[in-house]
Amino acid sequence: MVAPQVRIDENGNIVVDQDSLVVSAGVTINAERERGQVTTIENLAVGAQITSASYARREAAIKWEEAETEKFYNALRLFGTDFSLMERIFPGRTRRQLKLKFKREERNSPEKIDYAMKNRKPGRGADSRGVRESCKAGRRGDFWM
Repeated sequence: MVAPQVRIDENGNIVVDQDSLVVSAGVTINAERERGQVTTIENLAVGAQITSASYARREAAIKWEEAETEKFYNALRLFGTDFSLMERIFPGRTRRQLKLKFKREERNSPEKIDYAMKNRKPGRGADSRGVRESCKAGRRGDFWM
């Protein structure tokens, strides 16, 4: 490690060596490399920044098609905000993606969300045995569309 150096002058006094106070980055890295204190990472793009988000696992964004959005509203009328149950009829989507879709639609089309929540399809909610069994079996009936 590079640090300020001290020396003893002609009179026996301890004096800080002024040349050791200023060190260029190249000299520092070379000195530390010689002692094995530097880890070299190669193939980094120039100007690349590593942050806490660099190692986060993110899902790829998948665009919602118009037909899939209609299917989402029908599922919302069936199950309400039970995104775990909805997840079974959207095989390529996660519960998180469904919840984010709900929040986005709530912000962009609140009237459609209100309509879907106030006009629930009777007998086909999350407590309906036929719907739950169809979800478990992976079947898709006419109530999905």
